[in-house]
Amino acid sequence: MNDQELHHFLRKQSVHVELPKNFHRQVWSRIETESSRSVSQIIRELLESGLSHFTNPRWAAATFTLFAISGLGLGLLQQRADQDDRAALRYQQSVNPLFRAGWGEVTP
Repeated sequence: MNDQELHHFLRKQSVHVELPKNFHRQVWSRIETESSRSVSQIIRELLESGLSHFTNPRWAAATFTLFAISGLGLGLLQQRADQDDRAALRYQQSVNPLFRAGWGEVTP
């Protein structure tokens, strides 16, 4: 069968599908339901879909590793900043006579 014969064959065929009586009402009610979702429902659905990834051990391990490395990195940065602050206070203590008199103390 060539394209033209197929085209004529398909033109001759007629399909009569009977839809249920309340088909249009059901379609519109589904559209209204989807459009009237509240913000809390949308957030809940996003959380459920996001948390469902953690049921896969691979995703859970990757997330744990990411947060562990991020936490360690931020902790090291904070420690370095604290050390710099303590070094500055020690310098002031060695130079400033008020620090020697007990006006300020450096805590280790």
